[in-house]
Amino acid sequence: MSKIKIINALVLTMDTINRILSDTTIMIENDKIVDISRTADDDNSKQKSEKRDDIDDIDVIDARGMIVMPGLVNCHVHTVQTLFRGVASDGLELLPWLQEYIYPMESVMDREEVYVSSLLGYAELIRSGTTTCADMQSVRHTDKAFQAAEKIGIRATIAKAMMDNEESVPESLLENTSDSIRESERLIKQWNNIDNGRLRCMFGPRFIQGCTTKLLKEISEIMNIENIGIHIHAAENLQEIENDMKRYKKRSIEILDDLGIVGPKSILAHCIHLSDAEVNILSKKKANIVHCPTSNLKLASGICDVPKLLEKRINVTIGADGAACNDNLDLFKDMKLAALLSRISKGSETFATSAMDILESATRAGAKALGMLDRIGSIELGKKADLVLVSLCNPEMTPLFNIPNQLVYATDGHNVQTVIIDGKIILKNRKLTHIKETDLISDSQSMAKRIAEKSGIDRKMTNLNS
Repeated sequence: MSKIKIINALVLTMDTINRILSDTTIMIENDKIVDISRTADDDNSKQKSEKRDDIDDIDVIDARGMIVMPGLVNCHVHTVQTLFRGVASDGLELLPWLQEYIYPMESVMDREEVYVSSLLGYAELIRSGTTTCADMQSVRHTDKAFQAAEKIGIRATIAKAMMDNEESVPESLLENTSDSIRESERLIKQWNNIDNGRLRCMFGPRFIQGCTTKLLKEISEIMNIENIGIHIHAAENLQEIENDMKRYKKRSIEILDDLGIVGPKSILAHCIHLSDAEVNILSKKKANIVHCPTSNLKLASGICDVPKLLEKRINVTIGADGAACNDNLDLFKDMKLAALLSRISKGSETFATSAMDILESATRAGAKALGMLDRIGSIELGKKADLVLVSLCNPEMTPLFNIPNQLVYATDGHNVQTVIIDGKIILKNRKLTHIKETDLISDSQSMAKRIAEKSGIDRKMTNLNS
């Protein structure tokens, strides 16, 4: 039995009443939190504890000068695109960006490149405090993403992208409808709920424009019968919505609702451009929205009206999206931007978001969206030991008056010192414990160059830099 004891902790629990505990000891056995108590009370039985520590070889972490918080839950990321960081020119909106850069690069990636890109993305997520992610891959080699997640130790729900609409998908990524579904079902059978439930699989139709009606209908039927979740982009870009209107004579959320896709098991990324009717559908069907503020601004997509969605009791989570449209995967940065943007979005006359609301979106709400609120998202007895230790011993974190404000507005991933996932120390003193970072960085640089050359993107970048 493995045991970890965290002592002298200042704990942001993110439980249902958002308790903040000082001078606290957290005891972890295997993958679970088994005790939360005052460190002073624990010291009263020090002699007994020391004897037990010697016998059981407890790993003790002194959290003095740190905040202990639940691991962040990033509900929308594309780690397959991590090796595309920085390639696209400024000024592109979503659809030209996909067609000119993302599709050409995804289409030439081999198995090892998918593995390294995913591993690099997971490394960055962990180093900036994310312990759980919902990751949409490309159409091929999704097994390699699972292998990368398995190796590094992150908690991941991974979906193979599904694209079978020949009218909008390039031939290099176009799938046969039956083959796409068959491959997704194979991945679910092989990877869902393995490694103590740390790795899971869901369906990933990329977006309405990239899928046939037949594909979306069949996925809807399967997900409702087999209780499998779905991860899809929706209402992200005005041109995308216009294309959906021409094809279906309805708006994006209305289309997905008619197909039976909107519900508690659906994760809908972006949802920027929504009608009042669509907001009501999302609220009634208890769907989950992923707010991706950095990506939405960089691709000029717009600003998600988070206050309005929260007022309607819609579950709003936060996502970094991919490194190709965000340029980093640090969810602390997206939390700050989400908080600031909520001040200028249309919002609600009666509802304003707080720093605690934003933290809830990045923890409990994310856990709920993934169907794991009973296991992760807060620091409570019996829950999974997915914890992040954030250093306060830096000029930018001093002084400390308000913990939620400090975490949302002053913190970034570089303040993360230690990360525990499923009861295992995955990051210790800012060093990943399961992989060699120097090798990963070297492999990533060489493979990114290779992808750019194979896809012809290197020539575009040469023109931009000349």
